[in-house]
Amino acid sequence: TVPIVNGIFKVDVKKATAISLGVIVPTSIILGINNVLSTPVHSVAAWSNGFIIWPVAIALSAGVVVASPLGVLAAKKMSSKTITTIYAIFI
Repeated sequence: TVPIVNGIFKVDVKKATAISLGVIVPTSIILGINNVLSTPVHSVAAWSNGFIIWPVAIALSAGVVVASPLGVLAAKKMSSKTITTIYAIFI
């Protein structure tokens, strides 16, 4: 979404990133609740509810909590052009 908001609507890449991250939180909550309440056709794994495997979810969440502030600090020090280049490399 960041390249679209930046390219088509001409919003600065830092603001486009903030908008994208703001949308991720409610979307993740809704999808997380849906996946916990869903019933898989086949057994998924021990220590799971619905499609959520708790050891994996906890490990990923811990990584996000640790890495997110580092990403914010890095982005504040980068120019908009550098951030745009990074997005272009990953896309």
